[in-house]
Amino acid sequence: MRRTFACVLSVPLAFAAVNAEAANCTLRSEMLRGAWVQANRVGFFEQMEFTSEGGQNSFSSWLHDRPEISGATWTLDDCVLRITKQDDSSLSFVYAASMKGRQLELRETGQPVAKYKRIKE
Repeated sequence: MRRTFACVLSVPLAFAAVNAEAANCTLRSEMLRGAWVQANRVGFFEQMEFTSEGGQNSFSSWLHDRPEISGATWTLDDCVLRITKQDDSSLSFVYAASMKGRQLELRETGQPVAKYKRIKE
């Protein structure tokens, strides 16, 4: 089952968890750029891509190789990843983000850690 509303409701809790890690944040925007796929079958996105062009950060995702989200934007500040879909707030997300080795980890309060591996840069 998809957790569309859980992400929106957990935003205040995500900030509390992330603030403790922000001082130790080593994740940078350039490290996110590229395509990623689920590594542990956990998380909202099956496949996703972070791109940047002309000062604009774009986000897209795919579910079962079909487009799921397109036209969203993303920001990364102190290991807080925000994905925003302007015309559909139910497709906006806030995560505590980190890199563990070569895997991207996205955390939501009360949820297992979603792990992603890079499939292209």
